[in-house]
Amino acid sequence: MVAQVLNITRRLLSRANTASDALVTPETSLFLQEMLEKALANPVGVAPRWAAEAWALLANILVNNYLHSWNYAGRVELNKAEQAVENALALNSELALAYHAKGLILRARGAHDGAFDAFEKAVELDPDFARAHAQKGNELILRGQPADALPCVQRAIDLSPNDVALGIFYWIRGRAHFLWGITTQRSNR
Repeated sequence: MVAQVLNITRRLLSRANTASDALVTPETSLFLQEMLEKALANPVGVAPRWAAEAWALLANILVNNYLHSWNYAGRVELNKAEQAVENALALNSELALAYHAKGLILRARGAHDGAFDAFEKAVELDPDFARAHAQKGNELILRGQPADALPCVQRAIDLSPNDVALGIFYWIRGRAHFLWGITTQRSNR
């Protein structure tokens, strides 16, 4: 029975991850949020590794809802995302997806140094995590370092040229070039 529950949990988490990466809409986000919240409300027999990933995925969904103003998300969802990250990291302190969510939460709270550190940790733990590279670059822009952001964003584009977030990667790169140009023009005066 326990093995059967674990197999079901693995399949559901795999499908949730796939849907989260493939379909970025408010409706999909809400569906995945509800599914994960229900699964995590009764995690009997779920391996800590799988529970940690589910908490991290839930945190990312909640913070993205907040950042995109989807599904009436507000401070309550941001606080829930923070709690979900804490739960994920308590189960697995080496989970890149949890640090990605933590970075987004800290950015939403205006804590840019902490956000940068979280994205850097996500990249350290998973060097192939394209969205973490892009958000590290985004954070560098917010910290006034647009030239330093460009290699991070290019790495994201190179790692995942068909990523559902590719448009965001290019948007971050465009902002970096724009702000770097302004900075360069000011320093040449």
